[in-house]
Amino acid sequence: MLDVSFEGSPLVGEHLGPGVEPPPGSRPGDRYPDRAALAGTAHHLVLFDAADDAGVERLRRRWRGLVDVVQAAGAPPPAGLTSPGAVLVRPDGHIGFRAMPADAAGLAALDAHLDSYLVPAQT
Repeated sequence: MLDVSFEGSPLVGEHLGPGVEPPPGSRPGDRYPDRAALAGTAHHLVLFDAADDAGVERLRRRWRGLVDVVQAAGAPPPAGLTSPGAVLVRPDGHIGFRAMPADAAGLAALDAHLDSYLVPAQT
């Protein structure tokens, strides 16, 4: 069961900014290499370096209770998850979405992806 990948499935997605090539290594649908460091059963939005602050705050409010936003600790990101960017790790430990960079457009694409299968928090 460790070789399962959802790559290419509608369950996963990716937003690459203009001129950004998909890096080698872990891809959306693969298991997140550092999944054991993530606590709880929610989705985790892992931010690497800078991210659009307004977009991150909007995601925190809209998906509270369903998505925990965490800043990656000082270690460099795993292969294929280069910074600056953001990775959505699903509760099953697989990468559900990758946004590179984690700018307004990338975080909006991530929000649309979440909206395709989750119901946002009531405000």
